[in-house]
Amino acid sequence: MRNPYLHPNGRIKCLENTLLQRQKFEQMLAAKDADGALDLLKDMVYAQAVSGKKAQDHREIYRSIAAEHYAQLGQIYEPFARFFKMEHDLFNLKILFKHKLGMMAQEKASELFSELGSFDRTAFGGALKLELKELAKVFPDFGGVLSHVLSALSARGELGGASLLEALFDRFLLEYEYEEAPDVLKEAMQIKIDAANVKLLMRLPAVDRSAKFMESAAISYGTIPRETIISLFGKPADAISMAFKYRFEPAAKLPDINAMEKDADESFLRRVLLMSRDVFGPGPILSYFTMRFNEARNIRAIVLGKLSNLDDGKIRALLRFGD
Repeated sequence: MRNPYLHPNGRIKCLENTLLQRQKFEQMLAAKDADGALDLLKDMVYAQAVSGKKAQDHREIYRSIAAEHYAQLGQIYEPFARFFKMEHDLFNLKILFKHKLGMMAQEKASELFSELGSFDRTAFGGALKLELKELAKVFPDFGGVLSHVLSALSARGELGGASLLEALFDRFLLEYEYEEAPDVLKEAMQIKIDAANVKLLMRLPAVDRSAKFMESAAISYGTIPRETIISLFGKPADAISMAFKYRFEPAAKLPDINAMEKDADESFLRRVLLMSRDVFGPGPILSYFTMRFNEARNIRAIVLGKLSNLDDGKIRALLRFGD
């Protein structure tokens, strides 16, 4: 049987040398201001996206960069383009939930909807006027997620308030993303889920949440069974950190939960980067585009950080690298 990834992987190999090196981000950090940082991209693969733009146009720049990546991925291997776009659909679904439950104004929700998903942005805008139970007709692909949310709402009084509902949204959406992920990406997705569970374990006691809250919010499909995650609630940071099979930095050596989350994110990127060595499977495609989308996020973080007059250390904490 002919290998369906042979030609796409060949195209990826020709593109890998266009990935930005860490040195380029260091140069952007050292730039005098946000416009100076963007100027450093004008002779790179992002030249068209930043040409004639100022840092104040950061939303348009990010949208242009991401849309170009999705278009390229669609040309190379359409099934993966649908998966990567799904993250934006799930983000929009969460925004929609929050509005329907009175957690976000309609104007704010309309402003935040992403244009990069598989569903047209206007579909989510129109759904702002619908009842929650009607959403499955508009977004049938997300029927399972919607069913979980409606079940959670029926127990809202028992479970708690808005903070738990938001945690439940994150759980259901991330579990759905794992279930829909290509098999080759599931192992790396487990790290993403672990990072979310670690954040819950570290943050919930600090805001006086109960073990019962954790029982509802803990996410399945990580490297550790959900039941074990729940049992770790209230344990010392070191015990939580060392419970995970892949190597987090020991929590006690990290300054805060944000540093631990950064370490987990970069563990995910390192795992994905290893897929580029795959000869016969789709690993190189997933690796290349994961790093491309991460580049776009890093560019946005630097530009927004400089516009907000953050110091280099705070901006650096927002960046993610897999090397």
